[in-house]
Amino acid sequence: MAKVTVHAETPSEKVVKSANELFYVNDSKGRKLGLRQLAFLEEFRIVEALGAELSSNATYMNMLNPLLYLAEIDGDSISVPRNKLQAESLIQRAGREGFLAVIEGIAKHFASDHTALEQKIKNEEGTPA
Repeated sequence: MAKVTVHAETPSEKVVKSANELFYVNDSKGRKLGLRQLAFLEEFRIVEALGAELSSNATYMNMLNPLLYLAEIDGDSISVPRNKLQAESLIQRAGREGFLAVIEGIAKHFASDHTALEQKIKNEEGTPA
């Protein structure tokens, strides 16, 4: 008689799997963009990394926030920015085409997050989404 082993995911395994899950969208340049939900702690680290002046700039943060969902472009991994130069590099690399595709991807794959992001934009809060 053969033994059968059933491995159910633990709650921790489900959280890790969910955190590492990527959703893909294509931008108008034909690039494949992998999107992920940023870990909550990372949101705080970005504020710290950008400094008080830049992270309190609501317009800048509201424009940067969607790009923080980017995990990869055409299979190349995208790191979370750790300073202004890295944030600007992310903005430059994504471009307007990537930005627009990410916005659409957020609406499609992270609907509840998108609603929260829209609310933050309307309230002009300067914290990451």
